[in-house]
Amino acid sequence: LAAHRDARTRLDRLALAYPDGPASAGLQHLLRAPLPLFQAEGALFAVIAGRALLADERGLGKSVQAIAATQLWQRHFGLQRVLLLCAPAQAVAWQRAFARFAGQAAQLVSGGHHQRQALWSGAAEVRILTPDALDSDAAYVADWAPELVVVDEPQQLGPTWATLDAPHALVLCGAPLDAQPALLAQLVDWLDPYRQGALAAVHRIQAAQANGTALDDAAIELITEQLSRVLLQRGREDVADQLPPLVHSERLLALAPPQRAAHDSALALVRRLVAGWQRTGYLSDADQLRLGQALRDAQDACHRADPARPDSLLADATVQAAVAQLADWAGTGATQLALVCAHEAQRQQLAQRLHDVDGLSLLLHGEATPAGCDAVLQVGVPWRPRRSPAGRRGDAPRGQQWLYLLGQDSLEAGLFDTLAQRADVPRSLADGGRGLLQAEPLTAWLQAIAAALQAITPVAQPGASAG
Repeated sequence: LAAHRDARTRLDRLALAYPDGPASAGLQHLLRAPLPLFQAEGALFAVIAGRALLADERGLGKSVQAIAATQLWQRHFGLQRVLLLCAPAQAVAWQRAFARFAGQAAQLVSGGHHQRQALWSGAAEVRILTPDALDSDAAYVADWAPELVVVDEPQQLGPTWATLDAPHALVLCGAPLDAQPALLAQLVDWLDPYRQGALAAVHRIQAAQANGTALDDAAIELITEQLSRVLLQRGREDVADQLPPLVHSERLLALAPPQRAAHDSALALVRRLVAGWQRTGYLSDADQLRLGQALRDAQDACHRADPARPDSLLADATVQAAVAQLADWAGTGATQLALVCAHEAQRQQLAQRLHDVDGLSLLLHGEATPAGCDAVLQVGVPWRPRRSPAGRRGDAPRGQQWLYLLGQDSLEAGLFDTLAQRADVPRSLADGGRGLLQAEPLTAWLQAIAAALQAITPVAQPGASAG
């Protein structure tokens, strides 16, 4: 009864704050980017339910909905301690997402024992952990007593996630739950400790499947109502009219020493040239060409095995990240994928490594994506936002996902942050433009680069100075 009363109280408070529901103007300013109606609905659902499973199809922005939900919890219900558990490969991306969408400094708990101890002793509203950190820091987690736990793709995290304890929880899962009833049962069992009916609904579905019997309409309606207390699941076809033509996202990879050294050398030149323009308001044509080349060099260095060679194969870290991303997509039921790389030697390299991946098209930069492609992975190609799919008009579904491998703490990661909402920034010779920029287009281009440099300027973690 208490759980029901609390949910009703949350519903009433949110209804007062947002009288038009997901369409309320206040929700459009909750984050630094506007929320489509279905994402606003997902955030509201997660908070009202209190303990929820968001199982939208891949590419519908579950992470943005989770961040929006944390903002609602903090703004309207005073939550001060949010713990997010994710795979190691996603930890920095989550930290960047909190900064980009909420302007919030989430603390990544990592490093050696003494470093983590110092982090735990400091203050932080949002902490990000990986399964290894959770195993070693269980006592710190219990002492901190998170009020909200967000679990990202639990099927990738091992069993430890289920030991987390908090009054409120949000699980993000892109796996096809219809084909994995045991996973659905585990998630609902953890989310429904008060046995409000959702777990019983799952057990009834499993029994019907095991016995080969069909449920009548009344049983289906009851099960749907019981599951709807904790589960929200939507596919692209359900929200197609709200989706942009393309959805841009990232996967970060740590740079090895050769790639880091080459990147930082080019980055230093970019910083000097931009700083000179900021001091004087002037950039010569010769320096514009040098700046364009330095931008290309910084981006290329992140992914080339030999940063100095234009015909270089891809670095091992980049190939491994591509393999991991394709495996993640396969786990969400995606069947038609494309991978875009810079030149033919890289395509042959990837063909040898990925020969056993079904439904994968290997493309060169500029080639059209095949019809019906579910998602596109771009590797070692300078990132700029596309307005529409690269295939024939009508071939790609709205909301087609384009994911970019980006070097962690790199200039291309900064460009991703600053250009994600700026398809209007002029293209220079560095990224496909036809000539030197002048006047206002040059200023807009330089301002975008300056913003990218600012985006990758290190910021101290919350609590990092404690200890």
